[in-house]
Amino acid sequence: MVIIVVPAYNEAKNIGRVLSGLLKHGWREIIVVDDGSADDTAIIAE
Repeated sequence: MVIIVVPAYNEAKNIGRVLSGLLKHGWREIIVVDDGSADDTAIIAE
């Protein structure tokens, strides 16, 4: 089993595209680590 960890800080512009790409390529275990972003990174990742 492989788990993808995506560190993110103020990446609201990119996180949706990144996660969509990972899911499209078959990755199902993805952990997003948000380091207290001031934008909507965490909301979009959920």
